[in-house]
Amino acid sequence: MPAVTSDYQQLLARDRRFTPIDRRFGAMLGYLLFSPFLFFAVACFTELAIPDTFLVENLDWLFLGAFAPIAFVIFQVRLGRSMTNWRVRLTGLAYSATIGFAMFYVYAAMSAHADAVPGLVERTFEFSVPNSFGHGTHLVHQRSDGTTIEGDGLGPVPPYHTVCAEAQRLNGDFGFSWVKVVNRSRPAHEIAWPIRAQDCFSRKPLASL
Repeated sequence: MPAVTSDYQQLLARDRRFTPIDRRFGAMLGYLLFSPFLFFAVACFTELAIPDTFLVENLDWLFLGAFAPIAFVIFQVRLGRSMTNWRVRLTGLAYSATIGFAMFYVYAAMSAHADAVPGLVERTFEFSVPNSFGHGTHLVHQRSDGTTIEGDGLGPVPPYHTVCAEAQRLNGDFGFSWVKVVNRSRPAHEIAWPIRAQDCFSRKPLASL
């Protein structure tokens, strides 16, 4: 009986010694599983904070930041429950790197937009088209030759449209770019009269269209 009691006390002492580490390790792994929500929030924040429309927002960065931590968690789970100091430290490093990368993305996007190089201001027809994934719409600006600033294919330029806009591309560091609308033919709340393509792509003031 004394030997059994001694062994039981040793097990309790071992549990007390490793439980805080286990909890911290498990908590960090749990936080890493929420990385997709973190980077979704980061993407939403940058789009709201920057007034111009993203053309290139480095989606590969967002996917890397969102799903690399999940792959790390799967790797840790496959190693089993054996606890070592290097696993705890590595998990702490992954957690810090995830938070740091999210902060870096916001900094990179904001600084790139602040120092972006503006392109030529172009007369365009402005269209609202569905997003590729089927939810919501985005604006596309079609030039007189049928091409668009955004790169979307819209086909031939129609003879009439309701919105004529002056737009330009902003090229920033780290590969970021945006489309900035400088001016439109009339406010969206006013009646949208058809505008001839010849008039939109001319030198006529937008206020007169």
